[in-house]
Amino acid sequence: MRKLVTHAVLAVAICGGLAACATGTDTAGPSRAALSPGVSSAAAPPTAAGSGAAGGSGAAAPSPPSPPIAAAPSTGTGPGAGNAVLAITVRPSDSDPAVHYTLTCTNGVSAPGNQLPTADAACVLIKNDPTLLDSGARKSNQSCTQQYGGPQQATVTGILDQKSVSASFSRTDGCAIAAWNAAKDLFGAAGGPA
Repeated sequence: MRKLVTHAVLAVAICGGLAACATGTDTAGPSRAALSPGVSSAAAPPTAAGSGAAGGSGAAAPSPPSPPIAAAPSTGTGPGAGNAVLAITVRPSDSDPAVHYTLTCTNGVSAPGNQLPTADAACVLIKNDPTLLDSGARKSNQSCTQQYGGPQQATVTGILDQKSVSASFSRTDGCAIAAWNAAKDLFGAAGGPA
């Protein structure tokens, strides 16, 4: 009889735990917010020593498997091929002359003869995130902090993974500073502080 009661209690506990997982609510025990992330109330340890699910037998009820944690949604973009031939112009300030660099990358690796001092890092950067040079990816209705990061300006034009690119960078507000910092390896020493 005791075995039958134990099985019934376990079945109810498991079904209750699964129902809570399926509905997102907890049917018994402490609230989900009081537990650690990823721990269901069915898996919570007993509060009194020796108080198991089967009338003091000391054995805790087996907990149902935790639901899988969903991965972050993909943006649909990933690494590119890392093949580029780019012309980079950086103007440190209005009074300084523009500095010109060329950058050639093959499969994310800097080609010999690059003029950009940070060519190795720049090739890895554009391979890992080719959208940095997609000026259409920036939202025009995005709210930006009104802070001034400096007079630096840069343009990057050329071919990246068989597509024409033309992107402009500055440090005129919070959004522009964030874009500049994300692409800073493309600007070499003339780009100034990040």
